[in-house]
Amino acid sequence: MRQRREMTNEDWISAACNVAMGAFLGLAINGLLQIFLSGFWQLAVVIAALCAAAVLVLVLFDGLLGRLVDRLFPSGVRSPRVPRLEGRKPLLRLLSVPAGLVAGFGLGQAGLADPILAMI
Repeated sequence: MRQRREMTNEDWISAACNVAMGAFLGLAINGLLQIFLSGFWQLAVVIAALCAAAVLVLVLFDGLLGRLVDRLFPSGVRSPRVPRLEGRKPLLRLLSVPAGLVAGFGLGQAGLADPILAMI
């Protein structure tokens, strides 16, 4: 098994962004769970269906945009030569989204969702 590489500056930035994104997703999951448990489960199902439809539209748009770029540039677009980092991703970077989800869900359960979202 290959060793994990050390954290670089890009890894730290990526991990911080992933923790923030996971925290907001955790707050959203907490809010959806509160709606579901308060008796408005139909609204929670509709919100989840709308989110799934939005993800589907984004995936389809990405595919159409990729085909458009392939038609405009038939020879392809060459990416710059970036040296490939050896080793697997650092564990801290891999665990940043789940840690953010747990932190966001916990903060939402503690009643801190409104103050956190008000800071934005």
